Amino acid sequence: MNYNPVSLKDMAIRRMATVLFKESTILASISNMHTRSRSLINYEAEWRETVEDKLPEEISKLGLPKSLTKLLIDTVKLMCRQVGKWKEFHEEYLQDSLDGDIYFDIAILEKLCWTAAGAVDYGKTAKELVRSDVIDTVKKFKLACLYCLEDFIPLFWQELPNKNKKYFCNQRYHRLEIRALGLQFWWPYIINGQESKLEDLTRSYRGDQITLHQYAFQCSVKRGNKIAAEYFFQKLTLDEKDASLMSSTRVLLGSRISYWYNVFPREQFSELLIY
Repeated sequence: MNYNPVSLKDMAIRRMATVLFKESTILASISNMHTRSRSLINYEAEWRETVEDKLPEEISKLGLPKSLTKLLIDTVKLMCRQVGKWKEFHEEYLQDSLDGDIYFDIAILEKLCWTAAGAVDYGKTAKELVRSDVIDTVKKFKLACLYCLEDFIPLFWQELPNKNKKYFCNQRYHRLEIRALGLQFWWPYIINGQESKLEDLTRSYRGDQITLHQYAFQCSVKRGNKIAAEYFFQKLTLDEKDASLMSSTRVLLGSRISYWYNVFPREQFSELLIY
């Protein structure tokens, strides 16, 4: 884990690199990596062939000095891998039993937002996507729930088909420890003023030792969801914050985090520790 600040030179290179992620050729190569059809064993080779091997040709068109071209290629390769992890994570998250397989196309990838340090900005990208017309209402609702975009959630809820509303109100899916990213099953109760019912539904497995918001905060931390963790942390009292910070920090520093498919990429856990 690296906490060294990014130099001004690196920031300038990364800012230049973000411009390349508006190029349709690069976005098309990333879009063509279909996580559900790939072999885990051959992933590295497939990624190099599909994405990385095409970068030098695209970057050479810029006519930069050789030393700068090489630096830019290396930087874009690293950033491409970030995009790949972001894409894979969100394709898996937005997939559910009511949909067919989904793959992010160029129109979706064009909405990517970046931090000044050249990292994919998960929160800003989510806002761009829910404000756009490149994904349907169900996916907008799930994204808004995942990132606690409380201004958008009621709007998308009203637009959801009834079958989806019934699915998201299913009482079997409120245990965040099992359904690692199950906030879409919580928010219907929150926006309809039924938090007391949600407290009753979750009491059997969270116990009386922690509150509903403490439970949501701790589960968000365990899954690497920094934005949701920040949201629920602000709902806690000072005493609850102290207790929750201690237990969550131990989890982050320990070896109890399992990196299964529906948990945020590892880089997001580093962001949580810094927070």
